[in-house]
Amino acid sequence: MTKTEFVQFLRDHAAPGLHAAACRALEAPPGRDVSPERRARAAWCNGLPPQERAHLEAALRDAVDLSLFSILCILDGVEDSPASLNGGKITLLHVAEDGTEQVLADPDEGEYLHEIFNTR
Repeated sequence: MTKTEFVQFLRDHAAPGLHAAACRALEAPPGRDVSPERRARAAWCNGLPPQERAHLEAALRDAVDLSLFSILCILDGVEDSPASLNGGKITLLHVAEDGTEQVLADPDEGEYLHEIFNTR
């Protein structure tokens, strides 16, 4: 798996799933002890006209994309300070079924996942 394939996987699978989960949680907050604030947001969301609902869902998609972008920045080593990693670094590695390894994110390398993600 290449860096580009990994980012495309996130776009095709992670982002839509996260967006759908965010919409479901807003419409019908999960759990037995849902706070009054979350119940009120659900009632507000469910009462929106279709056009405003579409705007809300677009904002949720943007928030999901920004979240994924921020996580990729951390994996790329550009978002977080080294001190918060206790002097270490994060390396994302893909291991294929045949055992071959491909580094997908390494702060010491120049090609960044967050930049690939941002190119649409």
